[in-house]
Amino acid sequence: MGDFNFGGTEEESAEITKLNNEVLEDTDNFENWEKLVRAAESLEGGLNRNSSPQAITTVRDVYDRFLLKFPLLFGYWKKYADLEFLIAGTEAAEMVFERGVASITNSVDLWTDYCSFKVETSHVPDVTRELFERGASCVGLDFLAHPFWDKYLEFEDRWEAHDKIFAILSRVVHIPMHQYARYFEKFRQLAHTRPVSELLPADVLARYSEEIMSEASNYPSAPKGELEVERELRAKIDNDHMTIFTNTQTETTKRWTYESEVKRPYFHVTELDMHQLVNWRKYLDFEEAEGNYVRAQFLYERCLVTCAFYDEFWFRYARWMLAQDGKEEEVRNIYQRASTLYVPISRPGIRLQYAYFEESAGRPDVSQEIHEAILLRLPGNVETIVSWANLQRRQSGLEAAIEVYKNQIDSPSIDIHSKAALVVDWAFLLWKINGSVSAARQVFETNAQWYPSSRQFWEKYLQFELEQPTSTASESEQYGKIKQVFDDIRRKARLSTATVKDLSHYYMEYLQQRGTRDAMKEFLQVDREINGPVSVRSIGGSDGEGKPAVQENDQDNQDPKGDASYSKYYRLPELVASYGSVGTIPLIDCSNYVSYQRLVEVDWHVALSSLRLLVVSNLYHYNLDSGCYNDGVFSRDPGGLVDYMFAATALSGVRVIAIIFISFYADWCGPCKQVAPIYETLSESLSQANRVTFVKINTETQKELAAQYNVSALPTFMVFKQGKPVEKVQGADVQKLQRVVRDLAAMATNAPGPSNSGSGSSWRKIDLPKGYGDVTDQVEIKGLELLNSDGEFGTVRTLLETTKPTALNNGKAKADTKDWVESDTDEQLMLFMPFQATLKIHSVQITSLPPANPDDDDEIPMRPKTLHFYTNKSHILGFDEAEGIPATQVVVLEEKDWDSTGTANVVLRFVKFQNVTSLVVFVVDGDGSSERVRIDRIALIGETGEKRELGKLEKIGDEQGE
Repeated sequence: MGDFNFGGTEEESAEITKLNNEVLEDTDNFENWEKLVRAAESLEGGLNRNSSPQAITTVRDVYDRFLLKFPLLFGYWKKYADLEFLIAGTEAAEMVFERGVASITNSVDLWTDYCSFKVETSHVPDVTRELFERGASCVGLDFLAHPFWDKYLEFEDRWEAHDKIFAILSRVVHIPMHQYARYFEKFRQLAHTRPVSELLPADVLARYSEEIMSEASNYPSAPKGELEVERELRAKIDNDHMTIFTNTQTETTKRWTYESEVKRPYFHVTELDMHQLVNWRKYLDFEEAEGNYVRAQFLYERCLVTCAFYDEFWFRYARWMLAQDGKEEEVRNIYQRASTLYVPISRPGIRLQYAYFEESAGRPDVSQEIHEAILLRLPGNVETIVSWANLQRRQSGLEAAIEVYKNQIDSPSIDIHSKAALVVDWAFLLWKINGSVSAARQVFETNAQWYPSSRQFWEKYLQFELEQPTSTASESEQYGKIKQVFDDIRRKARLSTATVKDLSHYYMEYLQQRGTRDAMKEFLQVDREINGPVSVRSIGGSDGEGKPAVQENDQDNQDPKGDASYSKYYRLPELVASYGSVGTIPLIDCSNYVSYQRLVEVDWHVALSSLRLLVVSNLYHYNLDSGCYNDGVFSRDPGGLVDYMFAATALSGVRVIAIIFISFYADWCGPCKQVAPIYETLSESLSQANRVTFVKINTETQKELAAQYNVSALPTFMVFKQGKPVEKVQGADVQKLQRVVRDLAAMATNAPGPSNSGSGSSWRKIDLPKGYGDVTDQVEIKGLELLNSDGEFGTVRTLLETTKPTALNNGKAKADTKDWVESDTDEQLMLFMPFQATLKIHSVQITSLPPANPDDDDEIPMRPKTLHFYTNKSHILGFDEAEGIPATQVVVLEEKDWDSTGTANVVLRFVKFQNVTSLVVFVVDGDGSSERVRIDRIALIGETGEKRELGKLEKIGDEQGE
């Protein structure tokens, strides 16, 4: 699209070109996509039927590409359909709606919008009714499907089809859903006006009639009239209906345990927190245990809208579906959706599982094509290559598998570490599958010269020789082969000291268990050379004069006190205490704290238990086996890393370091090796003492930590801000990693230091009431939502910032700073704030600073006037929904309520805001004739209660219509 005329002015076309290039450079950047969509929509002052063909083509192309990339964004399908309606009319809009409901079939909002559109544009009720029935089959079981059912009932009411209304209600009252009680009341009231024949199936009615007549036959002197018989029959029917209500109530209450914890029932590109993922797992467990296939499948589909980027749920869905009878095509569809639309190629596991499925279904050719497709995007992915080789072995024989290995090893696009891993697998294939020890040994011997720095190659080579079966007669011959490999490791290979020591332990164990009469002489020699003092060590060879080579950075040689490593270990608590709880520690060599025998009973962790923050070098490995950082050396360089307990301490409380970047990796991971130099370069250039720290975590040695933070693919990069996870990047996505790292590092640079932290709200002139404080920090940021806000201004998080609004700086904001929100299509705003704890809210402080004299001809926004407050809602309310529910409190602001800082102190009826777990603020209108409302800041004043624990749904459908 580089040379394409986008329509609009030259400036607009240039802006589209710039934004389009940014999208092409990083197609995963959602913010860039949003900017491009907004720019396209605003071409020529907003699209309509009279817009130029170039502008119309541009907006269609942008929307098509955007929704191909993110097909689950129901709101954008609605906006696209509305645009097409303006541009091309009803049929074009309907085509967009059809594409939308095909892409996200279980969106209550999109189906409701589509059906509403059909009601307004079609005058053939049967056609509209057919569409409603399609929607009911897709979203009717949703726990929050009441907007759809309301629209369906409204449509039938418009046509005065009372029989159809009753038929709809007869279906709805069986569905566990949020507003089941309201529907049951309508159903029960309407049942009194409907013929008896509509109330129950004919066979049940006949049985009830026989029972009544049988009872009447016992009293022949007093026969019952027709009306009396019908009255008794309706009483029996009403009892049946109450049984339905009780069952539905029970099922609803059971599901509320999980539904009340769903904070984001829609798709978004941002990560879900761990609590949300756990809730979805438990909810799926529940529905599977219930044994209803339809409900379980529906819940899986709901889950995979919210959790579309989490391959664990795709794996689970496919496995569950495979366990059902005759569902092969459904399983295939699940794998195809996961592989082609949602799970990034950097996590190939789901695609490999798809390949295994196709092979099991008798389609090995499709399985091979899947492997080839993965390698087109991930050349050198060891897991995929090994899987492909095994596929070839199973289908075509050993030679075909070997051919795969040879071709991949010879490929120039594969790095040296991946090639080393493939050579090992090739050798093990010959050994374990073909049974040819000599052929496998030849592969190792031939390739040893090419991989001198690969730990995996030399460890597997040594393991191969150690595992060969021997007898008394052949042991000496095998000893020679093992010793030759061990000597090559020490003399020819270019491995780190720690790796050579680890591999030496295997050899020493061999000498102990299988050595000959003189083996202990060699054992002690090796022990001396790897574990002895520096003067007698010889790891890595000699210095050319027969003297043992001295290790670089050996701290026994540098320490002025001459303390040995073991004595330093026992003095470590003293060292820690002397440097305080936060600060730097001198270089300490812990390489001998864990000998070749792995002295795990000497607990390194206990020695560090008093240290809350340990400042180490910018980028160091933490090895759980030895309890040492990066080959056992702590660094005196500043840069900041939370100590060994960062999982239990720092990530849940330590807030001294602003930003911590963590790379989860494994030695065998090819993409990890590809991105490692970039990560290290970023650490060198962006690390800042006590502000920005970079860490590498080996998932092989810290499996529990990897599991705790849901590391399901490698490499995974996590960002912790003030001790809390805020960002996750999975796969070797270099561009995204660089962007995230630089943005957050810049944020940390500009943030105040620990000593300067404060509330930041001193610019407000309103005094806090006695006994109350600012509880705005109790808002659960990830659950914040704001409807009808203009994307050209700040996000919903802007409202909760404690910094002084830029509009108060000389009365005018900077030209490039828009730290406030404004409404979009009209003056209304809907804000949803869930809380981390139960709050008692005394008042809400709202700051609104519309410009008195704007610099341009833009419409001057208004201050809020009428506010509706709703407490303890589980989700954000729609505008129509809010207008139909009585507010907890209604407030009308006047001009005198605003002080010199543009802040109004809204005092609430304290008795109604005692145990608040969430607050919805509905801005109904503004104080003028404009169609835009502006809010700069919002603060909550009150008390923090107990940590939030959502209880059971005890009652649904109270007098307020809930």
